Amino acid sequence: MLRGLLLATVGSAVVTWVGRGEAHPVAGVEVRWEAPAACPNADDVRARVRRLLGADTLEASPGDRLIAEGTVVAANGHYRLSLTVRPEKEPAGMTRVFDSDSCESLAGAAAVTLALLARGETRTDGASPPPSAGSPPPSPPKADVTPPLASASPQPVSSALAASPPPTPPASDPSQPSTRRWAPTLQVPLLAADEGNLPSWAYGLGIAAGIRVSRVLVTLGGVLWLPQSSIDASSYGASYARRSGELAGCYAWQKGPFEAGPCLTVTLENVTASGTGPDVVGGTGHTTWLTVGVAARAQWSLGGWAALFVRPSLTLTTSRPTFAIDGVGPLYQVPLAAVGVQIGCEWIL
Repeated sequence: MLRGLLLATVGSAVVTWVGRGEAHPVAGVEVRWEAPAACPNADDVRARVRRLLGADTLEASPGDRLIAEGTVVAANGHYRLSLTVRPEKEPAGMTRVFDSDSCESLAGAAAVTLALLARGETRTDGASPPPSAGSPPPSPPKADVTPPLASASPQPVSSALAASPPPTPPASDPSQPSTRRWAPTLQVPLLAADEGNLPSWAYGLGIAAGIRVSRVLVTLGGVLWLPQSSIDASSYGASYARRSGELAGCYAWQKGPFEAGPCLTVTLENVTASGTGPDVVGGTGHTTWLTVGVAARAQWSLGGWAALFVRPSLTLTTSRPTFAIDGVGPLYQVPLAAVGVQIGCEWIL
């Protein structure tokens, strides 16, 4: 019987079940397969086995036919495969149980098991076949089997009847960013600088909170800017106190611990100004305007919990407010465009 297993072929013998139907027996291995609709079916298992066997696929005599019964069930977000393989003429065989987060990898595990049985590298009772008298010693598996085995089951699969304990999952690399699909974030400290909204370069300190969903980051934040003053040649000038609130959305492409991508911003600017100069009576006024902008964001992850980022930007104002002193005239008009940059640390909560 075991010598017949060495000649068994899976690729030409796998037949498909639809639902829980049974296929017509053919030479080699008869597959009876039951799985959720989203999982691979018997046709897919057959194709995987044929790729693994390659040119080694041979016809087997009817008495050497194997019966393979596989059942995949889903429970609590995981999948479990029970695979029983027995010779057609025997009432019982060997059952192996595999668990995985993906039913795709369970199909790969089933294909690998059936391919090994077809090669005669394992038996339905779990033992290795003894060499027959006068036959040469068994040769090791061909080197070209390794790549298909690796590709057939890309995700880790644990076997309930494995001879050795499952490998310990590798420890997470602290240099890699978080792999969660979504996570809240906090950007603090946030350092900002720009030129164009006020008469000279402005510097500020802010904070932002947001949420990261896959490659998209949406943040809402505010910046309090250092006050500044300006005086013209006629000794008239003004003092400015500025506050900003910003909504930003960024998309990122990731490579290792680094990521970069474009951003869109909408900012509400609020400035309070007071005039200074000869014969100017104290008084203040304030104005608010909206800007829209584009930016480029680059980030370096410090692990799954923090990252450093820099974001240069270009903004366009939707209005151009003018700061003026009654009886003196305008002192400063906000230009159409402004440039700026933000540098900060992002904490992934």
